[in-house]
Amino acid sequence: MTYLGIEFKNYEELENWNKGEHIREYKKLAEMFDRNPSMEISSMMSDIAIVLHDRFEMSWEEIEELEIA
Repeated sequence: MTYLGIEFKNYEELENWNKGEHIREYKKLAEMFDRNPSMEISSMMSDIAIVLHDRFEMSWEEIEELEIA
């Protein structure tokens, strides 16, 4: 299976990659927010946090740890 030009062996591998991308984006936004807090960044972080919680079943505590790290 190919997605965005990346070859995946199965759906689980694709889901793990997708979760990792959301986590990386959340961490990047957390760093940006730390340097220059804004409502826009906060809103984007909130949107990704909801996806991490609802779709990837991460706890709110795990998401908060990503933000702190």
